[in-house]
Amino acid sequence: MRYAVQVPTRGEFTFADVFLLPQDYQGGSRHHVDLTPDDPPDTRLPLVSADMLAVTGRRVAETMARRGGLGVFSHDLDEQYVGEAIRSVKSAHPVWETAPTVSADASVTASRHLAGRFGHGQLVVTDGQGDAVGAVSELRLLGAEGHTRVGDLAEEPMTLSEDTDPREAFLRMTSHGAAMALVRTAGRAGTVATPRGAIRSMLFPPALDARGRLLTAVAVGMTQGAVSRAKALIEHGADVVVLHTPHAAQEPARRTVAALREALGDRTLVAGVAVTGEATEALIAAGTDVVKVGLGGGAMCTTRMMTAVGRPQFSAIVECAEAARGLGRSIWSDGGVRHPRDVVLALAAGASSVMVGSWFSRTLESPPPLMTGEDGQRYKDCFGIASRRAVGARSSGLDPVEQALASYFEEGISNSRLRLHPERLGLEDVIDHIAAGLRSGCTYTGATSLPELRERAVVGVHHSAAGYAEGAPLPQGW
Repeated sequence: MRYAVQVPTRGEFTFADVFLLPQDYQGGSRHHVDLTPDDPPDTRLPLVSADMLAVTGRRVAETMARRGGLGVFSHDLDEQYVGEAIRSVKSAHPVWETAPTVSADASVTASRHLAGRFGHGQLVVTDGQGDAVGAVSELRLLGAEGHTRVGDLAEEPMTLSEDTDPREAFLRMTSHGAAMALVRTAGRAGTVATPRGAIRSMLFPPALDARGRLLTAVAVGMTQGAVSRAKALIEHGADVVVLHTPHAAQEPARRTVAALREALGDRTLVAGVAVTGEATEALIAAGTDVVKVGLGGGAMCTTRMMTAVGRPQFSAIVECAEAARGLGRSIWSDGGVRHPRDVVLALAAGASSVMVGSWFSRTLESPPPLMTGEDGQRYKDCFGIASRRAVGARSSGLDPVEQALASYFEEGISNSRLRLHPERLGLEDVIDHIAAGLRSGCTYTGATSLPELRERAVVGVHHSAAGYAEGAPLPQGW
């Protein structure tokens, strides 16, 4: 990456301060742009779901890995729950989706809400032995009496064998007008294919471990139990460990990194957050493979307003990436992304992958309950990692005095109602949206891969807010 002018006229830049200049492109279709990151986890897409309670649960982790990215379970989650979630993700099919299952004896009333949490709106109906006997759609459930057995509404779906090629699966489903097909796999009653899922599997290869299972990551906090938690979750199958601390430029963080490095062997270790080259180098010297970069830029973070501490994200990435790559390591950009352009800029500035929080939280797959407002809009109640809700969950095992003391150290938004985008309800819809901008961004800048994007990017700087505003679409003409 280089700036269009030799020395920028002012110092610190956010994503909104900068833009990329078009360059000559010698490649083919934008679909052929290689989005494989060049950092240690063997992912195929440079997107990571944030290690927040309101962002990453089992469904998000599974979907992220199936589409080539990585999901990180929060350090605030119960160890037993995370272990079970990891085993569930590891047992999921690497190509075809895990659909919700419902017993044939269940009532329509008890099943309607479940179908609405999935973009394809389909439930797989199982018998008493757990074998799939049919499928039922959300639309069919909505039109039935509440006391009706789901089994009485089930229809025999199209079936595909496990080894069906995605292209063939797409053609067969679309030629029969099928919204979903049941994939017959050993031990997986609720594995299904959809036309959009088949196309996505052609665009997004899954992120897999050495045994061909979906990749997973877990976060640990700055506690004396960090090492034991990490080792226990690796036993359950976790591939990557992320040390979470909002202030990595401190000796306790470096000690914890060193202890984790010794305990984890060659497992990928990520630590952060940092916003300076000095802090990045210190974490790498302590033993981390990847440094998380970003402080105060998250959509649900009030750290900068509460403490005045942080740094504009684009400048933080540039400095930290230069420091990391000088030592043969890499960084993740954590926070500040609002649009696909921001992901392109983060990668051009030197990040290997980009962590996404609230953007992924407002999807059907995220952990918060799906709610419907008085205006009919669907939304999720979300909260920041330093919010009252998160702090309360984190300190629930403490004695009453310690819980009361912990309540005085809240920084984030306690509750934020995030509406689901009507055209991008699911996590995969958001991934499509980001990847489309990223692929096109690469071709515009003359790159066929992410390392080429980083090498060829030419960055311009807005000298006023008018430059950014000019590029934003308007709802109506003047």
